[in-house]
Amino acid sequence: MLKRLIGLLLVVGALPALAGYTAAFVEFLAEIPSVTAAQLAFLVGVTVYLGWHTMVAKPVRLYVFGHELMHAIALWLSGGHVKAFKVSAKGGHVTGTKTNFFIALAPYLLPVYTLLVLLAYWVLGWFLDVQGAQLWWYGALGATLAFHLVFTAEFVKTQQPDLLQNGRLVSLAVIYWVNLLCVAWAVAVVSPPLSVGRYITEGAWRSAEWYTTLAHRLFALR
Repeated sequence: MLKRLIGLLLVVGALPALAGYTAAFVEFLAEIPSVTAAQLAFLVGVTVYLGWHTMVAKPVRLYVFGHELMHAIALWLSGGHVKAFKVSAKGGHVTGTKTNFFIALAPYLLPVYTLLVLLAYWVLGWFLDVQGAQLWWYGALGATLAFHLVFTAEFVKTQQPDLLQNGRLVSLAVIYWVNLLCVAWAVAVVSPPLSVGRYITEGAWRSAEWYTTLAHRLFALR
């Protein structure tokens, strides 16, 4: 009970920041310049995946593998060790030597297949001329990010132990904020001169405005 109350208070306290970054995100999208080939390739990737997901088949096993892989990576980055890694069509799990907030929520925060696409592009760039394949890379970026967002939205609606471990409301708030950041980053990549740093800064200013307004109103009531 106490844990739920603390989680509720944390989320209520974070609402102005979430509102500030949501407003900044809408403004960020409104600043997208004229349509470019990179943007079209990105949108084609998004559309192709959404079409596949809704009209052909949901690649659940692929998602579960990536989900558990992200748990394992987060566990390794946190200094722990993987003791068991299991994936099946019905679900999966990773057992490790430690757990924390990052390990529990990593699959919902970071698009693992997008990261793998980035890694592959970077590694291949050391040996091959990958400039000619940039549009394909942008398409893969859109498809993998859509894959991540769609499955994240579907899985957070269920009673996932990962979310309950640190409080469902707190987990959902963090997932929402980080995924806004991921989308803003992807939009910035295909829409120069937009910068994700500018989005972060504008979101911070917007959040500060919300907190300032809230504080003024609270003190005015006294």
